[in-house]
Amino acid sequence: NPVLSRIVEQLHPQIHRILYRKFSTLLGGRNTIQHHDQLVQVCATGDGRAAAELSGRHWSELGGHINQLFDTNQLSRS
Repeated sequence: NPVLSRIVEQLHPQIHRILYRKFSTLLGGRNTIQHHDQLVQVCATGDGRAAAELSGRHWSELGGHINQLFDTNQLSRS
């Protein structure tokens, strides 16, 4: 989807900053690694439906964390 690609490209610097600042803790990093390990394993089996579900859960969790940052006004803090 070219529109989605442009949106992600425009948001990438902000998303990267959020990930670096808020999710680089050992627990956050471990959680992200586990998500990606699971996704790679499911992709290797060819189960597109399960891969989409795992990916959706990962993005939903990230979205929840980002919403928390907005709600607590932490995005403007360094």
